[in-house]
Order: sequence, then C-alpha cells, then structure tokens
Amino acid sequence: MNYTKDYRGKSWWDIFPKNGQINFTHNYKQTDYWFCAYGEARVILDGTSHYMSQGDFIEIPPNTWHGLEALTDFGLIYCLTEKYDANNPDEQRMPFDTF
Repeated sequence: MNYTKDYRGKSWWDIFPKNGQINFTHNYKQTDYWFCAYGEARVILDGTSHYMSQGDFIEIPPNTWHGLEALTDFGLIYCLTEKYDANNPDEQRMPFDTF
C-alpha cells in the first residue's frame, strides 16, 4: 500500500492494492472490519487462507494475524475500533515472506 500526503498536509494510506500486491501479515488489539468494494484478494487470518470478492465483509477480531494478497486490482474499505496510538504502538508484524 502507498502512503500519500497532499498539499494541505493531509495524509492517508492507499487502500486500493494492485494485482499481486501483498500487505504484511500483522496483528494488534483493535477489531478490523473489511469490505471488498471490487476485485478479489486472498486474505490470511491466523494462517488460514480465505478469499474476498466484491460485496464480501470480514470482521477480524483483536490479536488475529491478518494480511492480504490482491489477486486483481482490489478496493478495500475498512475501519478499526480504536485509533492507532503512536506513543504506545501495539502492532506486531511478521516478515514479508511469511504470507
């Protein structure tokens, strides 16, 4: 995913992975809610593969290892139950090649 910062100082992560793009498998204390707006992806939840396509919704419980591989261009809409605290980070990441 790509990090973007605009002329106003606003910043965001690109949540539209391209075909073949992988995000790191990670976990944290928040619950994630993922909705597939378009495309297809392989999602890893605690080491088990699942597939998402347009219209699918996944709830990812706290402390669940998760990541995704875009199988096509993929539109992911997501939200978290807690705001990230940079002063007290809780995210853990696996090496990139563990996906």
